[in-house]
Amino acid sequence: MQESCFFTFNYKKLTNFLPMNLKDYMKPYSKTKLAKAYGVDVRTFNKWIKPLYKFMGKPMGKLLTPLQVETIFKKIGKPNLDKLV
Repeated sequence: MQESCFFTFNYKKLTNFLPMNLKDYMKPYSKTKLAKAYGVDVRTFNKWIKPLYKFMGKPMGKLLTPLQVETIFKKIGKPNLDKLV
């Protein structure tokens, strides 16, 4: 039986460490949109984030949560923010 992972978090505490311009981008995104922002194919992006599942939990559904997006930004680095608009 597979365990599901649910996160409860305080959004203000979550974004306190981020630079102001990144705080505006903390919202749910699809893996496809984030892959485009990083300039890679979605299959490559999936390979990048698979090791991060132990930190952020496996994505459930089509969108990554703001907490998962934050983890990706912290571990992989900032994407091209113009492509996230």
